[in-house]
Amino acid sequence: MFISDYTFSDIVLSQLKPPCDRSSLVINPLTVIDDQRYVLGDDAVTGIKFDSLTYTPPCDEEGTFTYQAVLQDGNSIPIFLTFDPVLKEFSFYTDTLTDVGVYPIKVRVILPDGTINEDMVFTITVT
Repeated sequence: MFISDYTFSDIVLSQLKPPCDRSSLVINPLTVIDDQRYVLGDDAVTGIKFDSLTYTPPCDEEGTFTYQAVLQDGNSIPIFLTFDPVLKEFSFYTDTLTDVGVYPIKVRVILPDGTINEDMVFTITVT
């Protein structure tokens, strides 16, 4: 083939995308959960919820993010506390004396690229 074999309509122009500027990531904070007080053996506490994170990804990326709950020091939450990451909801119940204490809970938001955004900490005090 020769250049003379092509017409202008055969040429497809495409715009090259500029390199992705990761600084355009916008994360609006989670709704704050108030600190919770719980008396040992009281009825179970359910429905402690927070609103979804607002996430604007850079460079027209798509994907979802996930939520994870850990103690503020990064260890697992105690077994009397449950967290549903889909509903974004905490529930807890205990009647065990060894569970008395203060538990700072950290909600982590894991972005599609695997980075962790730690946005919210609240405390559960069991007396």
